Amino acid sequence: MMLRYFLTICWMTIAAALSAQLPATTPPQGIHHNTPNVQAFTNCTLVLSPGEIINNGVLVIRDGIVENGGHSSSIPPDAIIHDLEGAWVFPGFIDPYAAYGIQKPKKSNSWNRAPQYSSNNQGPYSWNQATKPEYSVVEKLKHKVESATNWRRVGFTTVNAIPLDGIFRGSSTLINLGNHPLQKDLISPAAAACMSFRKGVSNQAYPSSLMGSIALIRQTLLDAAWYSQVKQLAQQRPGMPAIETNLSLEALNQHLNAQLPLIFECDNWQDVSRAARIAEEFGLNFTYKTKGDSYLRLAEIKALNRPLIVPLTFPKAQDVSSLQAARSVNLAQMLAWEKAPMNPGLLAQSQIPFALTTYGLTGPREFWTALKKALQHGLTPAAALAALTTTPAAILHEEKRLGTLYPGKIANFIICDGDIFTQKKSTIYETWVRGDRYINKARPSWNPAGQYRIAPDNGQAAYLLIGGKPLQPKAKIVLGLDTLNAKIKISDHEVLISYTETKATKAPRLHLDGLATPGKISGTATNAAGKRYAWTATRLGDWAAPKDKEEEKITIKDLSTIPAIHYPNKAFGFQVQPIQETVIIQNATVWTNMQAGILTNADVVLSAGKVQAVGRNLLVPPGATIIDGTGKHVTPGIIDEHSHIAISRGVNEGSHAITAEVSISDV
Repeated sequence: MMLRYFLTICWMTIAAALSAQLPATTPPQGIHHNTPNVQAFTNCTLVLSPGEIINNGVLVIRDGIVENGGHSSSIPPDAIIHDLEGAWVFPGFIDPYAAYGIQKPKKSNSWNRAPQYSSNNQGPYSWNQATKPEYSVVEKLKHKVESATNWRRVGFTTVNAIPLDGIFRGSSTLINLGNHPLQKDLISPAAAACMSFRKGVSNQAYPSSLMGSIALIRQTLLDAAWYSQVKQLAQQRPGMPAIETNLSLEALNQHLNAQLPLIFECDNWQDVSRAARIAEEFGLNFTYKTKGDSYLRLAEIKALNRPLIVPLTFPKAQDVSSLQAARSVNLAQMLAWEKAPMNPGLLAQSQIPFALTTYGLTGPREFWTALKKALQHGLTPAAALAALTTTPAAILHEEKRLGTLYPGKIANFIICDGDIFTQKKSTIYETWVRGDRYINKARPSWNPAGQYRIAPDNGQAAYLLIGGKPLQPKAKIVLGLDTLNAKIKISDHEVLISYTETKATKAPRLHLDGLATPGKISGTATNAAGKRYAWTATRLGDWAAPKDKEEEKITIKDLSTIPAIHYPNKAFGFQVQPIQETVIIQNATVWTNMQAGILTNADVVLSAGKVQAVGRNLLVPPGATIIDGTGKHVTPGIIDEHSHIAISRGVNEGSHAITAEVSISDV
């Protein structure tokens, strides 16, 4: 009986310790800290998920996990309470394709070197250096406090750090952006397997073309399937000759067997179609990291029924400052500059699932400038939030842990001064990562907005009007019938105001220094002559600058009025894609190239892209377009049996003695 009692007490102690902190394998230096960490955030606009907004909400987190969130969530008695006074709380952002913590590989100088036909990799790996699925980001990742801080400041709490080189690139790593060692911030060491058509820094000759890359992908997938079958057969038949070990194929099979998300980086919308054909051939499900030009083929991409990862890199405005400069700009460049910022909005409008990424930007600091451009060009706030939270979580198969603020999710969220997706200027006060607080900019301890009556000792009464946001206040001074613009700066409870006492542009300025207490601001005023006197501003009521709300809102473009897409989207493109018609050519001289020879005064019926009938006095099919061929000759089209037209990124693959595996049809 005593033994059972003792074991019960032990298990209760262990459970309490595990609930108070993350289980750890690294011993702490000093005393263990097992104090439960319970936080409650009240009086906020709580965004639980895209489109699910709770006014005057309460969020409760315990030991880095969301415990509850809603209108009237009960606050545990042991919780630390944060009164957010009208701030907004959003789920933390997730970048599913981040160039984070991995040094960009550099190609070695191969000048004046003989072609390299074999791999230089040492060990039991793939014969081709561009095939390295065994590469693991987690083994090379440099998780630095400075880098994580820069990402947190713009709202990101989680990134999927990707490998940056090769065709089969290896596995990415999903981490939280805390200031902890990787052991604690790691979410998934192998979050996704990454692929591309580019061989990267490999000096090996093969492949030297896009069709060679596609052939290498196809052959590697076939080799992996064969390798797996032979390995299984060898286990069943111990007497079989030993098969060589190939760790690259073993790693690829591990990715496929574990059903890791497969992310394929594409250079344009055509590459998406090419990768989709590979996916269909081998029964794979790719997420396509696009180049931002999906708007050119929305219907085809929607038909794939697969999610996209979309960059926020938009073409810069072309230089048309002179006639000479303008002549070097073609229509395709102008159309891309005009329409590329509409890409995210058009994807959302077409109900194509997509996540946004910072990939391609020079750094996370550019993120909000680019995102607001997309918002101005038709991306709705709810769609933007989904593309930064729920969709990337789903792409990475982490929707049970990330993406929303529902109970049981990791407590990753941001605290802002308002709706950051609708305001031109916004502030992210704090970023919380797994329940840890990171302050980006201190939240003001009071809201200065309102009407104040200034009663200075010099006897000249005035009114002070403060509007805007707590960290971006705007002020005006009312003197009699004059309303004067004032400069205002607030740091905690310290208030600094300066203004001219007349509307003259070079009039001397009056400076007011004061401290705020409930309902009033008081301090010392200094005029242009250096005379100092006391002043007090007593709050009379609320006030908002008349244009504040209009100026702060992002104007969203109506996508129903966007210019039409051309096919192709450049000069002389069709506004509507050509469609097959039923056509009859009448009374022409027809060269059949058959036994009938040359027919005069003959008709030709074309339908569904084929010749349906040739002869004299043929019946006109219903709805057919009639072409008068009198005096004209109709012949079969000329065939070029060796053409190099309409081929993308390399017409020959001459880097192997035998390259029968490549196919022009792939490109």
